[in-house]
Amino acid sequence: MSGRAQDASSEAAPRHRGRGLGRALPGIALEALALWLLLTAEDPAGTLALFLALHGVACLLSALAARARLPRELGGSPLKALALLAALPLFIPGLGMLGVQLVLVPALQRAGIEEEKPWRATDFPDLPAAPFRVSAQPIYIAVGLAGVLRHVSDPDLRLKAVMASKQMPDRVAIPLLDIALKDKVDDVRLLAYSMLDGKERVIFDRIKALMQELKELPHELLDERALLHLRLAQEYWELAYLGLAQGKVLMHVLGQSEEHLGVALAARPGDAGAHLLKGRIHLKRAEVAPAREAFTRAAEAGMPPDVVAPFLAEVAFCERDFDAVRTHLGKLSASAAAKSPMAEVVRWWSEQ
Repeated sequence: MSGRAQDASSEAAPRHRGRGLGRALPGIALEALALWLLLTAEDPAGTLALFLALHGVACLLSALAARARLPRELGGSPLKALALLAALPLFIPGLGMLGVQLVLVPALQRAGIEEEKPWRATDFPDLPAAPFRVSAQPIYIAVGLAGVLRHVSDPDLRLKAVMASKQMPDRVAIPLLDIALKDKVDDVRLLAYSMLDGKERVIFDRIKALMQELKELPHELLDERALLHLRLAQEYWELAYLGLAQGKVLMHVLGQSEEHLGVALAARPGDAGAHLLKGRIHLKRAEVAPAREAFTRAAEAGMPPDVVAPFLAEVAFCERDFDAVRTHLGKLSASAAAKSPMAEVVRWWSEQ
């Protein structure tokens, strides 16, 4: 569209409003005449009937002109609109008509223009029985439920958020349940506690069964006993990894895991998985040098770089050896480096 055509279209609405206001001039003139006759008459009582007749006609003309200027979506019922627009000047002679034509109608014209709003208010949606799979990484779901647990005032929604965590992996669900343990409503706290207790009880039941199996296994079967010790070490590590153990209990379960690992490694010194788990235990206790040694032995025993390289990079970062961090991350395969959240880590270090 040319600039001249745009100017013509932009000026069309003001000219239309001007013609609409021009339609009100007969009513305004008749109202002015009625007031002039009433105020200048020698016998106002005798002129009152003439004034009321002229005033009524003037109000009707004004209402018709105002009705024609209104947007179609605000016009409503013609009779009701005319009655409203005529009633105002009818009971307020003079000023009422000017108020309708100069204030009310322009305000209604602006109200009829729908402005595009960049946002809209919505109610809190009801939570599903299971979380939506918005991503292969469940962290996005967890963040949404954590917001519900922290900020939503409705305790029923917080209860549903706790129930929704049942569908999540324990590594993601347990931090959510820890938040729910601080809830001010007893029902939410008790539900979270019972779910955490259930997860912990499952692991301890597995430990108890493994201990019984180890007790019944003959001592001559060294390799089988070593595998049982390794499984026990993994179960104790699970308690620490999932966050089910805190403080002194955490140190205890890490010590139990390391003790069983020592027995397993004595019989299976080339077990790469056992060395990797030992390194993770040391790293959990912030013992950097033993962790680096254990991860190195895991790599020498055949642990793939995609598994052990991120841990070696973390150890190097703790030692502030940033060149080593870059070196270890560079050993990752393309598929491992592309996985979230490693993709952002690898990209950042590769750009330094």
